[in-house]
Amino acid sequence: MKIVRLFGGLGNQMFQYAFAKLLQSKTSEIVKIDFSYFNFFKENDSIRVPRLFNFNLTLEEATCNDIDKVLFFKNRSHPNSPRYSRINKWERKINRKYYLESNDDMTIKPIEQIIKNSYFDGYWQSWKYVDAVWEELQNDFLPKEKLSDKTQAAIEQVKNEDSVFIGIRRGDYTKYPSLYGSFGQDYFDKAIQVIESKVNSPVYYIFSDDIPWVKNNIDLGERKIFYREKEDIVTDFEELMLMASCKHSIIINSTFHWWGARLREYDGKVVVAPEKWFFDGRKIEIIPARWITI
Repeated sequence: MKIVRLFGGLGNQMFQYAFAKLLQSKTSEIVKIDFSYFNFFKENDSIRVPRLFNFNLTLEEATCNDIDKVLFFKNRSHPNSPRYSRINKWERKINRKYYLESNDDMTIKPIEQIIKNSYFDGYWQSWKYVDAVWEELQNDFLPKEKLSDKTQAAIEQVKNEDSVFIGIRRGDYTKYPSLYGSFGQDYFDKAIQVIESKVNSPVYYIFSDDIPWVKNNIDLGERKIFYREKEDIVTDFEELMLMASCKHSIIINSTFHWWGARLREYDGKVVVAPEKWFFDGRKIEIIPARWITI
């Protein structure tokens, strides 16, 4: 059995799930996904919930017993508990069944070389992993239930226009500029120039966790623009479905917006993304070659 740990927000969880599907395609072993990370957050912590359950998933959830068998943690602690982080650092180094993604290059050895009964802990943010199992992911990443009438109406609107979503994340990114960088007027001016050189009548939809900041700091001129205000939003999952329904995209280094740009294909689709994803020297193969970087 191979188990892939899921953690973080929806975009991260989707990359981790895609990696699990890649493992499944390369092995005869059962592959499961581990949601236990989310057991250590309060129920009202809206950021730390297993949002993948909104999708039509085909991989099974790993049980505590499954994790015990793979990592030999029986009667001790599991990978997401505070106690684990204190007492098992040495064990993780010597446990050949535990594969921790390196922050240096964000890659892993060839899957065929990985031993049986192993556990995978990382972000696995590579467009190559996603493309390798894209046909299956398109089915797994369909909504499990009908979207709200409000979101469905918005989807019908963007499908009938040359819609362009602009994803602008603030929040925790503003606390770590050395890691995530800063994207301001210059970046969006250049990105819009690219869009308007390729799209006849673009209509812009702004998705952000800080719409007031965007309105005060990013001048989008006299273009046709719709801001996704708080009262427009049902859930972040439905916002992802709406972003994916837009025909073109401008994103920054957010995995949530990355999936909004990647999840659906359209003829002549234009996606503009930052050339540099991390600003601390870390290398990552997250931007497909067909996207335009600036």
